[in-house]
Amino acid sequence: MAEKKEQKKEEQTALTKFQTEVTERSREIWLAGLGAFATVEEEGNKFFNTLVTKGKEREDKGRKQLDKVYDKVRKSKDDLSEQIKDLAHSIDTRFESVLDRVGIPTRKEVEELMNKVDKLSDQVNKLSENIGKKEKSSKTEHAAHTA
Repeated sequence: MAEKKEQKKEEQTALTKFQTEVTERSREIWLAGLGAFATVEEEGNKFFNTLVTKGKEREDKGRKQLDKVYDKVRKSKDDLSEQIKDLAHSIDTRFESVLDRVGIPTRKEVEELMNKVDKLSDQVNKLSENIGKKEKSSKTEHAAHTA
């Protein structure tokens, strides 16, 4: 019986030891899980912040590239506008030269001529009025002398 008691005691000791080891291992697993969660949380925040920083850098780089393209387009537009103005001026000059050779007056020359005709018409009208006034005054004087 003493042997059985001793065996039972050993079994009890082994069982207690096993329970203690399982409890310790379970706690370690629990702590490892908490550690993993904390690490993921920390690293996740770091990773998120890194992504935000890289996103801002990419946005700034893209904006700078877009500004460069916009500047190139604006300069090209300005250059093209200047070339069109030069071309239009060149065409006008050549067209006026052709009209001059053929003897056809330009719009500017026609406008100048119209202005001269208008001035001459005004002068003729004034002269006509003055002549009309002198004729009336002569008739009035003549009628006064004959009466």
